[in-house]
This record gives sequence, C-alpha cells and structure tokens, in this order.
Amino acid sequence: MFRSGAGGWLGTWVKVGLGVLVGIGVTPGVWPYSHGCGLRLMFYLIGVATVIAAGLWAGISSWKGRLGFAHVVAQVLIIWGTLLLTLEVLPRVGAQAEALWLCPDVPPSR
Repeated sequence: MFRSGAGGWLGTWVKVGLGVLVGIGVTPGVWPYSHGCGLRLMFYLIGVATVIAAGLWAGISSWKGRLGFAHVVAQVLIIWGTLLLTLEVLPRVGAQAEALWLCPDVPPSR
C-alpha cells in the first residue's frame, strides 16, 4: 500500500514542496499577469485549483506516512487555495456582483 523508508517520506516532501511553490506562484503580487476577467481569470483559477489539489494530494500522502509537519503544511495549502479562490469568486456571484467573469468587448481603435 504505502512504501516505507526513504522513498515514502521523500515523495511526500516533494509533493508538499511542489504545492508550496505553486501556492507562492499564485499569490497576488507574485502572479505575473492580470486576472480581472476572461481567459486570464480562468487560467488563474486553474492555478488556484492546482494549489488545492496539491494540498489534498500531499495531505493524503503525509497522513499515510505519519509525517505530522508535512500534513500541517498540506492543510495550510488547502486553506490558502480556498482563500484565494474565495477572493476571486465572491465578487462575481450574487445579486450585488461587481466583477465580471468575461471581459466586455473592446471596440476596435480607428
């Protein structure tokens, strides 16, 4: 089921490290592109979903390997990804939605 020894804990820490790097990469201010609407927003949300998925993946691996600190970091990744997702989704839903999912058409310049 789960390999014990160096391969098990090393693999878990690689998963945790990958999640941390992606989590840092999608942090507002670090993400190099605007993500206000349209396709850039969708790519940003895919990056945020990747942080959540990496946190879940690392969390399962660290739980099976009984690596407590790795599990705590994995849970922080899940929370961080959920917060980033909430920051982008909440302004776009509900009756008082202010932000747009899709960018409005820009008239061509003459």
